[in-house]
Amino acid sequence: MMLLGICVVVALVKQDESNLKRALRTLTWAALGCICFSFVAGYIVSVELAFRHPEILRDQWELFKLFSSTTPWESPLMMTTSIADLGSAAFIGIPGLVMLKNPHQTIPRFSPLPAASAPIPFSKRFS
Repeated sequence: MMLLGICVVVALVKQDESNLKRALRTLTWAALGCICFSFVAGYIVSVELAFRHPEILRDQWELFKLFSSTTPWESPLMMTTSIADLGSAAFIGIPGLVMLKNPHQTIPRFSPLPAASAPIPFSKRFS
């Protein structure tokens, strides 16, 4: 999950001066929000599991094993966050793939200065 967050931050930095449309750039920011939500939701679910099993509160390895072995069907909070993660990933991912597949989605880059033309010979300037 941490690697996914790093990849989204790198994508945000790389797209800063790119020729992508604004809608596609906005989706990258939405992906960052989704990942931040997943981080916070995972922390809340782990705190909820720690409160339900206070005997393993000080043992991180046991807490990790409990978190890994708990299914979403056993924890309504985990089920809710799993559904929210799945929905937000589909809401962000599907339009992003459609926008990237469409070749007309990019904005052409124009030079701020006009292209230099061939010089006109002096004798033809005043004829």
